[in-house]
Amino acid sequence: MDLKSTKKLATTSGFSKYLSFLAACQMKTSFDAASLEGEGIHPETHEDYIKDFCEHFYEKVTRQVTNTANKYNHITKEPLQYESLQHLHLCLKLCKLFKGRNDFLSGIQAYLGSKSRQPYLLFGKSGCGNISILAKAFSQFGEQYTDVPGVIGIVRFLGTTPSSSTVMSTLRSLCQQICVIYNLPTSAIPYDLISLTRYFKDLLEEATQEKPMLIFFDAIDQLSDIESDLYMPWLPVTLPPHVKIVTSVLPNHLLTKLQKRIPTENTSEAESLGNALGMTILTSWLQAKNRTVSQKQLDIIDAAVKNCSIPLYINIVFNEIINWNSYNPIEKDVLSLDDDILNDVYQFHLPPVRRIPPLLWMRIMVDLKRVFIEREADDATVINWYHRQYQEAAHKRFLKNANYIKELHSKLADYFSGKWGAGRKKPYSYTKEQIQCMQLDLSYQHGESDRMVPSQPLYFKSENGTVSRFNKRHLNELPFHLLRAERIDELHNDTFFNFPFLYAKVSCIPLQTLLCDMAASLSNTVDKDVQLLVHALRLSSSMVSKFPDMLGIHISARLLPYYKDHKKIRRLVDQCDSKGLGMNSLVPAYQCLHTPGGALVYTLEGHPFAPFGMVISSDAAFLMSASNIFTVWNLVTGEISKQIDPQMKGIVQGLCLSPDDAYAACYTTNNLIISLTPGGDITKSNIASKWRKSIVGVKRKSDTIIIWTADEWFELNLTLNVKTSSRIPLDYHTIVNIIPMNSISGEWAVILQKDDKDQNNMLLQFIQNTTPNLEFRDVSLLTKDLSTIYCCVADDQSSV
Repeated sequence: MDLKSTKKLATTSGFSKYLSFLAACQMKTSFDAASLEGEGIHPETHEDYIKDFCEHFYEKVTRQVTNTANKYNHITKEPLQYESLQHLHLCLKLCKLFKGRNDFLSGIQAYLGSKSRQPYLLFGKSGCGNISILAKAFSQFGEQYTDVPGVIGIVRFLGTTPSSSTVMSTLRSLCQQICVIYNLPTSAIPYDLISLTRYFKDLLEEATQEKPMLIFFDAIDQLSDIESDLYMPWLPVTLPPHVKIVTSVLPNHLLTKLQKRIPTENTSEAESLGNALGMTILTSWLQAKNRTVSQKQLDIIDAAVKNCSIPLYINIVFNEIINWNSYNPIEKDVLSLDDDILNDVYQFHLPPVRRIPPLLWMRIMVDLKRVFIEREADDATVINWYHRQYQEAAHKRFLKNANYIKELHSKLADYFSGKWGAGRKKPYSYTKEQIQCMQLDLSYQHGESDRMVPSQPLYFKSENGTVSRFNKRHLNELPFHLLRAERIDELHNDTFFNFPFLYAKVSCIPLQTLLCDMAASLSNTVDKDVQLLVHALRLSSSMVSKFPDMLGIHISARLLPYYKDHKKIRRLVDQCDSKGLGMNSLVPAYQCLHTPGGALVYTLEGHPFAPFGMVISSDAAFLMSASNIFTVWNLVTGEISKQIDPQMKGIVQGLCLSPDDAYAACYTTNNLIISLTPGGDITKSNIASKWRKSIVGVKRKSDTIIIWTADEWFELNLTLNVKTSSRIPLDYHTIVNIIPMNSISGEWAVILQKDDKDQNNMLLQFIQNTTPNLEFRDVSLLTKDLSTIYCCVADDQSSV
């Protein structure tokens, strides 16, 4: 029984059906008692006993089900309230076990009471207690706002609930909660990530001095889709007044990105507890449970804590020793798993149904409830490890053998393909030990049975026959496991070159996910047909992503030239022309779109009208363009990563990025200066409207912006106020360019030009005057790392 079915028992209809089921069991138990006559129980002699036993069993079970149903009914059915209560309950649970670490709490409390307009970042190695520190700090935030009764606190332990497992679901939940708190309608909350990010930042502006807003995010790296956008545009870098954000992250590439955006004074690194504090915490927990251990056991615990004192390990030690008795021997057996689980479970009897017994699975869940948690994956609720280190430990212990890993992926591929679903029987064999133990006839050595696993359709239909939802688990998991099981032919035939599969996947999942599957396949085995298909889908990404019904037309129109010589493409095009008719009746007779392999890689569509500014990041991973909005494109996927509406007038000119690609600046035709931060925060200034001439150029570093006209330059700070300015020498008539020099800290190089063509007509001047000026002729060349300028200095223009 899945999780949703279990919870359904708590509903009124499900509960009544279950009571009816128990009543039937009661009657059946009374009837079947006659079969026990040969074992010493007689239906007439023991009639009263059998009746009392059945009634007692029925009463006990129904009482337990009733109590569970009543307990569940007391919990709110409203999704937002239920989501908030889950995080608050976890916060309370973590706070009950919290001891010490006052230095970290003091740092967070000081931040909450400060005037800082940027988030606070807590980081530390896995298991160092980031989640507990953040939970305790959240429970104490009222101490900083004793005189502000309207303060609002929101907490999310990311990855611990289905609704906090992805950026999209987390932001929607937060927006809903903020709207309810500030009496705003929830109907306006967008459904696409870019609009949702912008809406979330707009909602933060609702905070006031009387009703400030505090948001605590734990483990932003736990969001399942965070890898798709390393710059995390949804997390604001500059906060509105009366808003504070406290977040935590593990030391990884995300931390590196965040440290570039958050000042050092707003960061703190969590470390191990140390032996003394670790033992103090264990002792206090034991006292709270009225438990003690012997001195010999205490010595062993102390040695273990000296070896590792991270909070996660302390918690594991406590959960272990809480079950000790003072007379327990120190040595303990460690449970292990057998490769052939079913044969291990059914060692001594033949099962009526060859499946894992539900009771056994429930026992496993009860024993390991502290290390499991429910999460959302592809619109389904799944069970995952509670902490990353549990997953790492399981991988390290059980997944060392490459062949075994391949076998596991193959079994999972069978499940997600539906190979043994819909009543199809799967063969099996008993081991020699089982045959001898159960004294089986040799004819029982091999057999086949229905495992009663679900079929895996591409989609599920409603009662009226229309598609109600797509089977995202099948669409995502099948190619993943087929690839890692090295079943490449099935991967190609059943997924990549299977039109119904492709159509279903692009209809409900971003096209980039499909392209990533194919890229992973190409990293293992180069296949020309897969390469052509990838390029064709990229060329059509802007159209297919919006209109999946056009998939068949675009594949055929681009790949027809390869129809004759490529078998897999020929099969796919044939499917597009036949099965694709159900989605779109157009069938291309000739190649009528760009084919893969040409100069065109993909088109970027997203601006309402022509962009007038464009710049590529230094690593060529992103492109930023501007019309009346700013758009950041992922050049690997061709998809929009971020959109920012500056709400400005005029046409953008001179768009530029800082050398670290973190900040942007530009100006408009009406001399409006615009500065952008990595989080999408915008600063605008019309200070240039007072200047004598129009702006002709802009460059920026992370902390400085240089704006220049034809004969004057201005150095601006982050608030777009002028720090310094200067006019060019009289014998030079224009500024050609201004360059941020990475080889000279804080220095800018200005290139000037004069009309005299017979002499050195160019001047290299440094704003900070730390380097002598240099005259040269006509041309210069700047290295990519912005550290060296090459120029001609002799009359013959041949010396550099």
